[in-house]
Amino acid sequence: MNIKLFFQGKVSYPMSFWVYYMLIGTIASFPSFLGDAIWAKYELILTLYSFVQIAFVIFLMIGAWRSANVYKENQRKKKLGTIWGTLGQIYIGLNLIRIIFAFFTGFSQL
Repeated sequence: MNIKLFFQGKVSYPMSFWVYYMLIGTIASFPSFLGDAIWAKYELILTLYSFVQIAFVIFLMIGAWRSANVYKENQRKKKLGTIWGTLGQIYIGLNLIRIIFAFFTGFSQL
């Protein structure tokens, strides 16, 4: 993956949303699902990881969002529908709200 092209939204929308945002973002968040016993033992490491993970997910959101914008613009030029790009952006926006809410409630809602 070319990080610069992804961040600029120049990677295809299906690749940026489904592979990078959904698949890689999900894999990157696996440590967040660890049980309380592991959190207690490695609290500092996992807390630091949480902040890195949030930054990474926001990076993925920005790239996927921009890719959806490019996709929608290309679809408009072809006089085709833009619903998939719009739905992806709605999903990203709702996920961002969830992350912000979790941040202010101490991650207990994730």
